[in-house]
Amino acid sequence: MTKLKDLRRKAFMTEDETMIEAQQRTLDAAGPGVKPVLLSVDGASVQYRRVLERLQKQEQSPPQSA
Repeated sequence: MTKLKDLRRKAFMTEDETMIEAQQRTLDAAGPGVKPVLLSVDGASVQYRRVLERLQKQEQSPPQSA
């Protein structure tokens, strides 16, 4: 199991990390108004983020009386 873990880490460090850092630099340079293209495979993570943001707003809002 350790060998597989080491291989995954090496793959990330030598291949993925460089690309992810470059993407982040591009997004940072574009500023907060950038609207990334959402693909169908992004649906679940987008839905999760929206639910989490809604719940955080509810938690920060004062309770409403009935």
